[in-house]
Amino acid sequence: MTPQGWQFDNLVLVGVAWMFGGALVALPLAWWLGRRRDTEFGLGAALLLWGLGNLLVCAWVVVFIQFESRVLLLKPTRCEPSTDPRGEPQHLLFHALPASAGALREVTGPALPGVCPEGVAPTNALRVRNTDLASTTALLTGNPADDTPRAVMATWGMFGGIASLMGWLLLANRAGNKSRQAARELPDARPSRPIASWRKAIAIQLGWLGLLVFVAAFIGPALLDGSGERAAQFGLRSAAAAFIIWLFGSAFAGNLGRVAALVMLALAGALLGLGELVRLPA
Repeated sequence: MTPQGWQFDNLVLVGVAWMFGGALVALPLAWWLGRRRDTEFGLGAALLLWGLGNLLVCAWVVVFIQFESRVLLLKPTRCEPSTDPRGEPQHLLFHALPASAGALREVTGPALPGVCPEGVAPTNALRVRNTDLASTTALLTGNPADDTPRAVMATWGMFGGIASLMGWLLLANRAGNKSRQAARELPDARPSRPIASWRKAIAIQLGWLGLLVFVAAFIGPALLDGSGERAAQFGLRSAAAAFIIWLFGSAFAGNLGRVAALVMLALAGALLGLGELVRLPA
């Protein structure tokens, strides 16, 4: 799902570690806070923590792209053939980097399958860290500059934004329930009409369906064969569908506020719009 040019060791390692390992941290936190307070508070706090972590990873990617690296257009000067662990031929291209002192500095990308190309090699766009460019190292390592970065940044941004908003909604709903409960206890409070059992049953089923669709937004992209754009689209659209389902479930349960409805509709629309944005050429 991650394009080749964005497989930065530290960024991807930390991002994937938090996406899966952070969930293992958030689950015990939700259980512990749920025991001390209540389940809604525990889930809300854990989702908010996990979502903010993913947003920080997304911000780290943006900082790396905008401030900590640059894309260089370089022509290969030589090629070294080799073989991969399976014995298949591969080659490594070396690109000359102009140096002010006259010393030869070269930039290499990842090993490419096949034999060395013949004839005039095309210009390659390689992303190199600024710290490497500022050093005196003779051989630098670059990565192919990906032409569709939105699909990658949307991965952590989507999950981080959704989880953070869900956690905030749970905490806000908990605070609102306490306020409504306190209002009902006032002497002049109007008695609320009970919710019909069939509406509660439909709300519960819609809640479970939305949860399954939301989980599919995480798991589905990893199971799809194709480009990162297709995987990102599936995740974004599945998450938007989950919010629409939860919106109807809350309406059937009778606990849907106007602000929450507007926020969920806006988020679903933003996810669908981002899914269409991913389709556009970079």
